[in-house]
Amino acid sequence: GDCEHVMMFTDLRLLGTKDDQHVEAYPKQIFRTRHMRHKCRMCSAYPAQYVTKNDFHSGMSPCYFCEKCYTPFHYDNGGSKLLDHDVFPYANVNLM
Repeated sequence: GDCEHVMMFTDLRLLGTKDDQHVEAYPKQIFRTRHMRHKCRMCSAYPAQYVTKNDFHSGMSPCYFCEKCYTPFHYDNGGSKLLDHDVFPYANVNLM
């Protein structure tokens, strides 16, 4: 899938004699950004469990859905998909 990683360097210098000489010790992470969990775009009450792409019905792509909103929004009472779209489980990066 589409994957993008952002790395920011704030202190880049040559290795000195007082620095850790083991290559496995680098790069050193000094800050970790706080990831914000997406909420459901339909109810804004529950955390997202699914993310959809190419979802004309939702009006945006990507769009995030909770467990309670995803199925009624995308399937009829007989369980048939209303419109074609791509759906993926939304992983909570805070638990990884």
